[in-house]
Amino acid sequence: MRISQQLRSAAIGILVVGSSSLVSVYLNSQGNDSKVVNYAGIVRGGTQRLIKLELAQRPNDLLIEKQDKLVNGLINGDRVLGLPAATDPEFKTQIETVATAWQDLKQKIVTFRQDSKTKADLLDASEKYFDLADRAVFAAEKYSTEKAERLRVIQIAIFAASLLLLIKIWTTVTQITNTFKKSTSDITQSSEQIALVVIKQEKGMALHYLVC
Repeated sequence: MRISQQLRSAAIGILVVGSSSLVSVYLNSQGNDSKVVNYAGIVRGGTQRLIKLELAQRPNDLLIEKQDKLVNGLINGDRVLGLPAATDPEFKTQIETVATAWQDLKQKIVTFRQDSKTKADLLDASEKYFDLADRAVFAAEKYSTEKAERLRVIQIAIFAASLLLLIKIWTTVTQITNTFKKSTSDITQSSEQIALVVIKQEKGMALHYLVC
């Protein structure tokens, strides 16, 4: 009985641990994807703020450095920011295009600082950059949504398989336990029958000796 209970407990434990692991993986993956979407949005909005400051003759090199770090992190990953390297083909293509446009925009900023008459060029580059950054954000959101759906399907499939395994183990243990109980009962009955036969034989022999 102890063995059967241990097997059942082990099966339940496997199901619980497996389910917990899946939830942990899902939450971690969702957390990373949320960071990608969030930082892609910051890249888009932060650059517009940067251009606004430049046009107001208030340059902000720290903001440029921050944008450099974010764009690079979205492509190659960044442990400090908690960003994974880009793997989705569509998002990777979009964010690499953004990186190229960002280098052009930075050059336009340098030119504008030297000659304010290039304001129109800076604004055009800014609008182009915003459009590209917007597409990158959309690609990140799309990838995150599709990935979440795939993970849900995998989770359900693994949970169902684990549940079926649990049922199988539980059924097998129950069958073994019942078989063991039946065998024990049969052995007990046989032992009792043998004992009765022996007792009868002993009584018969005792009567025989008394008669003699």
